Amino acid sequence: WAFNERVVAEAIVRCPRPVVAAIGHETDVTIAELVADLRCATPTQAAVRLTPDRVALSEEWSFTRRRLERSCSRLLARGRERVARIEARPTVRDASRLISPASERIERSANALRSAMRAGLVSEARRLAVAEARLQRAPRTRASRGGVRLGAAASRLEHAIRRRLEPTGWSSRARALDRAMGACRARASERLASRARELEAVSPLATIRRGFTITLDDKGRALRSAASVAPGQRIRTVFADGEVDSRADAEGGRMGDQMDLFGGGG
Repeated sequence: WAFNERVVAEAIVRCPRPVVAAIGHETDVTIAELVADLRCATPTQAAVRLTPDRVALSEEWSFTRRRLERSCSRLLARGRERVARIEARPTVRDASRLISPASERIERSANALRSAMRAGLVSEARRLAVAEARLQRAPRTRASRGGVRLGAAASRLEHAIRRRLEPTGWSSRARALDRAMGACRARASERLASRARELEAVSPLATIRRGFTITLDDKGRALRSAASVAPGQRIRTVFADGEVDSRADAEGGRMGDQMDLFGGGG
């Protein structure tokens, strides 16, 4: 009855190692046998179950090894046959016939790309030269607009070259072109900023902001001398914060003490 005690059954369940119950009373079934990992009729049977036959294990190992060797041999044979069939294909025996047309197409695409790049760079260089010439004559606002147009033209050129590159699959050339275009844009932007600073230094607007004014005739031309102003002529004086329209008096082109104001802008 000791094998039916709860404390014995709980000890068997908590045991970290497998427990074999071999009590020997075949006619009786105890709780210990029900909770054990393995139940044997007698202690002798338990010893046999726990100690396998070395000869039987060796035979089983040999049998498993032979099966594995045969399976590997069959896999290798099928692999060799598949490789032989692939090598026998005409496309594999003479791969140069497939590579040569592709190489020719790639070379033609490369030549077309180089030509397009040279033409685009020459065109943009001309546009840049024209923009620089305009910047030398235009105020700062025109320089800003020229920079915007130049950036847009560079962007269009980049997109056009990308479209030519996509069918060829030359990703490395595309990345190199991106780097070259980026450097070209950086240099162009630097030159543009330098021109803008030079224009700002000599711009009449900078002079006006320092407290001076510019007087223009009715056609927008700058007046450099009081003698060039006719009596009664309408003139416009440009300040930093706006403009004032006035009329010259009749005393030799001098400005009168009282100005006839027509309205100011700005």
